[in-house]
Amino acid sequence: MNFLLELGIKQETIDSIITKYDEAIITNFKIEEDNVEEVINFLREIGIVDIDNLLIFDLSIFTKKIDYVKECFEIKNLNEVVKLINEDITNITRI
Repeated sequence: MNFLLELGIKQETIDSIITKYDEAIITNFKIEEDNVEEVINFLREIGIVDIDNLLIFDLSIFTKKIDYVKECFEIKNLNEVVKLINEDITNITRI
């Protein structure tokens, strides 16, 4: 999962992911590397700041197709949702 390091994700985050998730989920995550990168970049672009903890909280968010992720944010008040997520990452479940 070195590609995460190249995206600025901390080694401690990668270690936590490996500890928390089973091998099948991690394998799928690795297969979706390009999509994971797109989702991380999109979340940063809209102002989400705690990508590391989001990865640990719910890895599946990052394996969704980027168009789907964008669509989920577009149907909400983007500024409000970003603010809520930045205050508490568990608010990502509201999307």
